[in-house]
This record gives sequence, C-alpha cells and structure tokens, in this order.
Amino acid sequence: MESMTISQTWTSTPLVSSSNWSERLYHACRKELQEAELKDRLLDRVKLAQAQAWILVAVYELCRGYFLRAWMSTSRAVRLIQLMGLHRYDRLLLNRNPTSRIIHTAKNVINAEERRRVFWQTFLMDRYSSVTTGSPPLIQEKDIFTYLPASNDAFAGGFEEQYTFLSNATKTNNSQRVSQFAATVVVSSLCVSKLVDLERYDLETAVDESLHSVATESSKLQNALAVVFRVPEHLNLGTSPLDPSLAFLHTSTATSTIILHRAAQSRDRHGFISANVLLHSKKECLKAADHIARIMELTSQWDSRSYHFLAFYSLYSAVAVFAASWLTDRQPSHEKSLRFLLGLLESFKEKVRLAQILLQDIDAEFPELQNLLGAQDWSSIAVQSTVLQPASSEPAFDLARYDAHNDSAHISEISFYGDASFWSTDESLLYGGFLS
Repeated sequence: MESMTISQTWTSTPLVSSSNWSERLYHACRKELQEAELKDRLLDRVKLAQAQAWILVAVYELCRGYFLRAWMSTSRAVRLIQLMGLHRYDRLLLNRNPTSRIIHTAKNVINAEERRRVFWQTFLMDRYSSVTTGSPPLIQEKDIFTYLPASNDAFAGGFEEQYTFLSNATKTNNSQRVSQFAATVVVSSLCVSKLVDLERYDLETAVDESLHSVATESSKLQNALAVVFRVPEHLNLGTSPLDPSLAFLHTSTATSTIILHRAAQSRDRHGFISANVLLHSKKECLKAADHIARIMELTSQWDSRSYHFLAFYSLYSAVAVFAASWLTDRQPSHEKSLRFLLGLLESFKEKVRLAQILLQDIDAEFPELQNLLGAQDWSSIAVQSTVLQPASSEPAFDLARYDAHNDSAHISEISFYGDASFWSTDESLLYGGFLS
C-alpha cells in the first residue's frame, strides 16, 4: 500500500509537465491499486488511502482528457467510501457514542475531518464526472449524513467548529457560515441537481409530446434560466485574501450558472421560452463570464500549479459565452475578454492536455471564430505566458489592482442572497441563499 500511495502521489503532481514520467507513474499506480484490490478477496480491509488514491488518479485522468476513465476511477472511489460508511460518517459517530463530540482530542478531530474531506472530494468528483460524461451521479444527497468540511484552519489546527449537513446548508433560514470547501460542495450539488432534473425531464418529454407536456417543459426551462448561483457573502472578494481555493470557488460558481443556462437553452426545441427570459439569461451568463475573466486576470501571474485542475473548464465556459455574444453583436469589450481568455488557454496547451482538448472544442463549436479574430496568436494576448512560470511568492489578492478594474460594484452585484424574485416559495426554501 505504501508503494501504491507513493506512486500515485507522483502521478498526480506533474499535471502541468510534458514529461513522459507522468504517464509511466500513472500506469504504475493503477497497477498497484488493482493488485491491492485483488489481494483483498472480500474487500473487508479497505483503507482510506485506496479511496484517496483512486480520486487522485481520477483527477489526473480528467486533466489528461481520459474522461471515461476518470468516470470509472471516480466510481471506484465512490464505492470504496461507501464501503467505509463515509457518506454517513457523522451519524455513525453519534450512534456509537453521543458524547464523543465533547471529548475529541486534536488528533481525533483531524482524523475525522480527513475522512469527511475524502468523502466530499469524492462527492465533487462524482459531480464533475456527471457533467463531463452526462452520466447520473452515483452519490445521492438524501443518503448523506456527513458534516460539510470545516475551514482549513480548523483542519490544520485540530479544533472543532460548528458543523452542518448539506441538507441544512441549502435552507434559506440557515445563516451559518460555511468554509470555502463546503461552499464549493453546495454549489456543485445544486447545479448538478438542476442539470439532472433537466435531463430527466428531457427524456420524459421526448416520449410524450402532448400540449400539456410541452407547456410544462417550457415552465421547467424558464425556471432553470432564472437560476443564478451566488458565492456566500462572507466569501466575496475584498472580504478575504484571494487564495487558490477562493479563486476556484468564484470561478466554479460562475461556471455553474453558465453550464445550467446553456443546458436549458439547448433544450428549447419548441421555441416557447420568452424573449425576455432569454435576454435575462444572456445577461446573467455574460456577468458570470466577466467574473471568470476578472478572476483569471487577477491571478494570471500565479504559478500554474496554483490553479485548480478545473480552472481550464471555467476558461472554456467563459470563452463560449463571450464567443456566442461577440459573433452576434461584435461588442469590443467582449472581444477583449475573448482574446484574453483564449490567449490564457493557449498558453497552457503545451503543458496541460485538458487545455488542448478545450481549445479543440471551441474550434468545433465556433469554426468561424479564429478567422474573424484574425491570425494573431492568442497566446500573445495573455499576460506574456507568465502563468507557466513559477511564482516568486504565494498568491495574494491585490485589492488596488482589483479596484483599478472598477469591480467594486460587481462585488456587491454577486452577493450571496441576490434577487430571489424568480423563485417560488418552495424552491427558495429548498435551495436557500446559494441561488437568486
């Protein structure tokens, strides 16, 4: 198991390297994992390291564009954490000893939080795989009885915080602050739940094309287009340093809005969605894409290893929004953002396979884009490709630079609670302040 973990760790680290070592170590790691599984005939000696290893293997596969392999590796991790009962970890703890929460030592707190974090990272990978492959997620929210992740400070320091379950975090009357990790979990859960709902209803209406079915479909799509995901107010930019985790929370939240809106728009087969709703959807997608562009501009000097592995998908989503808009209205500000984001993706493509794949997808979706933008090399538009050079210091938020982009209004504009006027009472009770 030790050699497996070492091999796996080295497999996951060179995600931005062109070296052949990453593939060799990846294959060695998979071999170790499969041999460990074959040796445990009854699967009664499953270890946490196995689930961690499969998740990191899945991350590597996702970054390399092995989407179906990543889905299968994530599925293995899901079954392993379910075998260990990590999806109901805190209910098991309380059932064994209701007073154990009071007498936890720092070591026990850290061990418990590590298990929660392994579960929630598996949950996130399950959601990411669902989006990339179109498959239904394996982990169901109704089966989860594990507290959301605590803050990084609490994890590192071995002290407890006020914990909450995912089901509580999505309620409007819940004012409890959540960590950056937990906020990412909540947004991903809400987004994929909406996507699954759309996919399920799309399959149903394909069979039943009655007038009632079509009218209900129109209502379903318009409700989806009214959704805008928000970052919790206490995690807004300007309230805390912009570190890699916070940057990913903001870009992934904006990306979730774009993904859901584009999915709903593509399902409007009958053209029944009103022009006003479509216009509102376009504006919200542009706001989300603009926020991604601003975050990437602020972080463009970071070492490439500081970025979350899915930051490239956020870049792609923003490019798709700006491209669709610019090809229609040729607005200069959209062209500027489009060139910057394309240049950033281009600067990564030699080192990150996922960036190459996403650029190919952009060419396929918008075949006329490159000719219209001209023959200028996109990578020259980015910040001199400095994103691929090691940073001299830790990533830090430059408030003066952010203000220079006149984004103060934008910060308040994407507040946690936002405008809930589009939501019915039942839905707002269900989804809470992460939607507006």
